[in-house]
Amino acid sequence: MQLKGDMLATEWMHNALPEGARPYFDVETFSHNPSLEVLIDTYEDQRSQSRLLGFDDLMIGATTFLASEPILRQQLSAKYEFILVDEYQDVNKAQNMMLQFLDEQSSNMMVIGDDDQTIYEWRGARPDFIKQKLSDNSWTTYKLSRNFRSSPGPVILASQVIEKNENRAPKKMMAMMPFTGRLDIRRFHSVREQSDEIASIIKSVQIETGSYDNIVILIRQYAETPCIEQALIANNIPYEIPDSKPFYFRRETQFILDYLSLLVLEHKRLTSAINSADEEAYKIAVAGIYVRPKTYMKRTDMLGVVERALSNSPKPKSLTDCLEEYNSNIEDSRGRRSEPVDDLIDFFSCFAGKSPESITAAEVISELDKKTGLRQWIIDTSVHPKVGSIRAQIFEALIDYAEDDSLDAFLKQIERVKSLNATEIRGKAEPRVKILTVFKAKGLEFPVVIVPNMNSAQMDIPAIPSSVSSSSAQEEERRIFYVAMTRAIHDLHIFYTSNEPSTYLTEASYKTVEKYIGECSAVFKGNLALLEEDSGSYYLEKLLAHMYKYQVGNACARSWSRLLSEDRQASVYSQLKNEILGYVEQQTPSASVKTQEAWTKLIEFLDNINESSIKFRSDLPDSDSAQAERGRFSPESCGDRDIFDVILESEQEDFE
Repeated sequence: MQLKGDMLATEWMHNALPEGARPYFDVETFSHNPSLEVLIDTYEDQRSQSRLLGFDDLMIGATTFLASEPILRQQLSAKYEFILVDEYQDVNKAQNMMLQFLDEQSSNMMVIGDDDQTIYEWRGARPDFIKQKLSDNSWTTYKLSRNFRSSPGPVILASQVIEKNENRAPKKMMAMMPFTGRLDIRRFHSVREQSDEIASIIKSVQIETGSYDNIVILIRQYAETPCIEQALIANNIPYEIPDSKPFYFRRETQFILDYLSLLVLEHKRLTSAINSADEEAYKIAVAGIYVRPKTYMKRTDMLGVVERALSNSPKPKSLTDCLEEYNSNIEDSRGRRSEPVDDLIDFFSCFAGKSPESITAAEVISELDKKTGLRQWIIDTSVHPKVGSIRAQIFEALIDYAEDDSLDAFLKQIERVKSLNATEIRGKAEPRVKILTVFKAKGLEFPVVIVPNMNSAQMDIPAIPSSVSSSSAQEEERRIFYVAMTRAIHDLHIFYTSNEPSTYLTEASYKTVEKYIGECSAVFKGNLALLEEDSGSYYLEKLLAHMYKYQVGNACARSWSRLLSEDRQASVYSQLKNEILGYVEQQTPSASVKTQEAWTKLIEFLDNINESSIKFRSDLPDSDSAQAERGRFSPESCGDRDIFDVILESEQEDFE
């Protein structure tokens, strides 16, 4: 997939191309791994002989056809007078080439995209395709800098984060919506504490809005969900994870549970009688582990060991003893013991004679990782080591989920949630909280977005192939975070459980942004008493300066017009202006000309906000009396219904 998206080919694949298409493809030599080239060629040969096509083959086949048949390409491209491409940041080299061929006749293409949202580098998408067009004088550029989706908090923070990327087209994003939302960035001492707060937020939003559809939890990988799911289940909150299973049904989880269940059943078998259902569960658990993570023994030998363990003749014999007996027989006949079986014996010996109530699940899971190598096996047997590393994080996730629970309590809790099947707490038609990866959420929007686990090690998560530089990988991770933040319409909650949050937050001066958003929200909701300071210097040098820097003049004007009555706005504006003018009058004699010019500019900025707010209010479809009653999440709360007309027809400064 990566090769075809980047129009790369092995030497054999390149020779198999039509002659006219070869100049458009580059040859990948695979000097670092010749055997990989053999595997790719073998796969391509078998695929071709079987007459099978994947999506990438359809894409590359179309591009190859257009490249190698100039006459037919001319006929096909002549059919299209206009070509419009949405989400252009997601195209790869092959798709970009296909579009160029189709546009040859008309040269009349419009592409719409945001290079800051290029998060599919693993399939060949690159920010460079947009940047190349921006530097090409034959293209006309239109910058859509106004954000009509989100409240100012997410817009400002997202802008501060993404500006640290070097490989991007320079641009600014201007918040247009009122200060109706919340920007909430917090640290928690544990994953469990974080999950409980997520559940609490969801419940409060559901009470406020009457629905769970308004909330999404955005994760980086599915291994993050166990503790979150547990908290949702405990609070009877319905949820769904589209295109994935709840954590307790996932393959990696079951591998671990097989070992844990066998420990509990073994203790029960040795200390009390077990029934036929327990015996069947015992056999299933052994069958689940005997070739995982390594082949401990042949199937017939495994069945013999289980039969001896369950025979209870003349008295119950432990599984450890049966395994030791098996390994001793091997040593007698072959001269050496089975190392994998010894590893299994070591694991069970750690908990011999201990009841499931006296040992913690976290202890058992940790020991399982040390003794058997199951974690590494999950990594090695995945389609890609980096995919495997993410799946293997289920070990930490289950340890966090278990906390101090005993092994017995942990397994009973898992069985409870399995029987409940949390995704079906309500009927399918009922609203449910969504848990999505950022990739799945791209293009969507939600009133409330929760982004957990934005920890200091967040950038260590692999996003793209190892052949891409580490700086490029970090830039894509920053873009992924940017996409997550810009899904929020009103509230954006970002949580972390490490000592410090992700570098992407600290380098964006998130504490300053969060503080400013709170203060600005107070001003434009008319709650000046909530501010820590009320001096003219504070308003002039801190608050207005930040408003100007973050380009939120329109958002401020819209807030006053939508959130305050005309009289209340006049009162707040008058108080601000008097504080500022009083300060300027006192300081002017000693201030430099440059400083005085800056003050004048900021005071004019405040005046423009006030005047624009009055104009916006005159175009509102409802009266002032409705302002205070409007709900935060109501359709009208987002802004003016005729907002586009107001801005495009206005001759006033756009506060850029």
